[in-house]
Amino acid sequence: MKILTLDEAIEKVPAIMTETPSPRASARYSFFSTRNVVEKALSSGWHIVEAKGARVRGSGSKYGAHSVRFIHESQRQTLDSGATLEGFPTINLINSHDLTKKLTMAIGYYRLVCSNGLIAPSGMANSVNSRHNFNEEKSDALLNSIDQVFEQYSVVTNQINDFKQRELSDLECDALSKFAKRIRFRFRPSAPTKLDHNLFLRPRRPLDNGKDLWRVFNVIQENVTHGGEGMGKGITRFQDDLRFNTEMWTGAAKALSFRGSDLEDELNRLFVKKSRDKNGSFDVASNN
Repeated sequence: MKILTLDEAIEKVPAIMTETPSPRASARYSFFSTRNVVEKALSSGWHIVEAKGARVRGSGSKYGAHSVRFIHESQRQTLDSGATLEGFPTINLINSHDLTKKLTMAIGYYRLVCSNGLIAPSGMANSVNSRHNFNEEKSDALLNSIDQVFEQYSVVTNQINDFKQRELSDLECDALSKFAKRIRFRFRPSAPTKLDHNLFLRPRRPLDNGKDLWRVFNVIQENVTHGGEGMGKGITRFQDDLRFNTEMWTGAAKALSFRGSDLEDELNRLFVKKSRDKNGSFDVASNN
């Protein structure tokens, strides 16, 4: 896995180095520099492995939503040693300077077999969420919280182990794939009519053949994220990737407590149709 320097990350995502908020921000808006928190993370043993910015035209790219993914030095050393890993924990920073996103730090899991990270939702593992009202003292507290998130990664790995032990029935697999279709197109009046949710259950490699919850979850997650014939286009906006992964993990976790038709009923209760905030998610994927 390639480690990015701060300069390389800034070259990919100029908003990281922005030092002032968008001109449309009010006087009450407290600007918080992404570069500041990235530099603090780097000095605390973290490394940048990914940087993404929202697709914003013109000068808006300086202020738009952006994300930075970190891996800890201890995990980098394990990878460099040649050890075989299924995946490893990451910390994901989401921020913006145009009022569209509050600063978020969330724990994630990067599964090496598909090079596609998943995000563990708040409540299952710690995450840090805050409005733009920071000072230096609060930024130091934020970095301490990041370290605490990493230390509690065992919560994630324990739940992954539970996923691996849970065998699903055909009915339960179908319920999860239907749930994935609904949350993927949450902000559309209806999902594409030609999209077949059963295709979300089709493994892309022999390693993922099986009906345990962990493999079924990853197969669905990869198919929705990458897309393909009959499955619609993949997710291209990191905001939607974060939202889908979080909701899908929450839905999959329900299979640890519910069985059969009860799982389907619980997923129906879990899905609540939401109106899209004007600055929120942009689910615009269409059918191939």
